[in-house]
Amino acid sequence: MCFYNIIGLLRALLINKTVNMLYKFHKVYPALLFLMALTALTPVFSQYKVGDRARDFRLRNMGPGPKFVSLSSNRTAAGCVLVFSGMHCPWSKAYFERLIRIDRRYRPLGYPVLLINPNDPGQVKADSPEEMQRLSREQSFPFPFLLDEQQDVARDYGAVRTPHVFILCKEKEGWMVRYSGAIDDNTEFPEQVTVHFVEDALEALLRGSFVRQESTPAVGCPIAWKKR
Repeated sequence: MCFYNIIGLLRALLINKTVNMLYKFHKVYPALLFLMALTALTPVFSQYKVGDRARDFRLRNMGPGPKFVSLSSNRTAAGCVLVFSGMHCPWSKAYFERLIRIDRRYRPLGYPVLLINPNDPGQVKADSPEEMQRLSREQSFPFPFLLDEQQDVARDYGAVRTPHVFILCKEKEGWMVRYSGAIDDNTEFPEQVTVHFVEDALEALLRGSFVRQESTPAVGCPIAWKKR
């Protein structure tokens, strides 16, 4: 069990690093920077770490494909790229096209993308099921877009912001977490990306090698949690 003061210190260091990264962007909105700083106040949930076994789930699908989707739905997959992503968040929006490209490249190799919206539509109307369906059609998503209505999956994984990626590998022990964190190192300018965290991890897994960078800080908007 982690002690609160240790978690608080680590989170403070992470938020400071994240804000410093954001200042390198061409445009930075003060309100969003303040919103990012508020993630230091986000509740702490138990979180899957690299090497942990993830349990299966079954979520309603607002995108293409079956009405409900689980990890075990695709029996031929070698794993999956699980992405917690909202619709109102500019960081999430910036990655939609890149996620489509990743899915088209790695789905045939056994690693499809699964997009999960963990936000409470009662807090953010832009993240409603109807808006998810509209966005999926508008963006021509080739992957499922799942609604985590009770936010249980986001809590299991320990996701606190969007986008946040977990690469899972289907092994004899079950669905094992092999990467957690950001998609790449430049949200605003895709042409200036120098490190492709997700793609580098997938290439390593496809070679049967260890992932060199197993985790990175996830940069994005705080998840809109239900009021309890």
